[in-house]
Amino acid sequence: AFFDITASPIIDSDGNITSCMEIVRNVTDRKRVESALADSEAKYRTVVESSLVGVYIIQDGLFRFVNQRWCDIYGYSREEAVDRLDPVDLTPEEDRDRVRENIRKRISGEVKTLEYDIRAIRKSGDIIHIRILGSTMTYRGRPAISGTIIDITEQVRMEETLRAGEAKMRSIVENIGI
Repeated sequence: AFFDITASPIIDSDGNITSCMEIVRNVTDRKRVESALADSEAKYRTVVESSLVGVYIIQDGLFRFVNQRWCDIYGYSREEAVDRLDPVDLTPEEDRDRVRENIRKRISGEVKTLEYDIRAIRKSGDIIHIRILGSTMTYRGRPAISGTIIDITEQVRMEETLRAGEAKMRSIVENIGI
């Protein structure tokens, strides 16, 4: 059992301590809840930080949380991203309206979840392809967006190479009259 003890002196009119008042509270249940909360927090952090996908929270147009994988994909540190970067800033100009509209739809509650593929800009300036899976949430008492990103750049490049190869084969077949 855990107890919280508060003691206060009782002083008479001459300034002498005449007795002591003690308040003893059993805080065992509170300690149990605090311990369970700390365990839950540790599990959450472990899962999110060891995730193979980038995890983020966006609120008021800024990233409010990003995990390490998100940092690895984009090339930014947490310090450079959190409370500083707008998702639109990480998007090529011609795709920005789509990102703005998808954020608006989620924040307004028009849709609860979205999944889409889009190009993104790494800190280095390289263009990558990502798959976004996002949903709405409440963060610090206000509307926000949470989501995950997966770097699909290699998959997109392989698909483009395959399509180019198929087109070349069709051209060869048409030229030889098969």
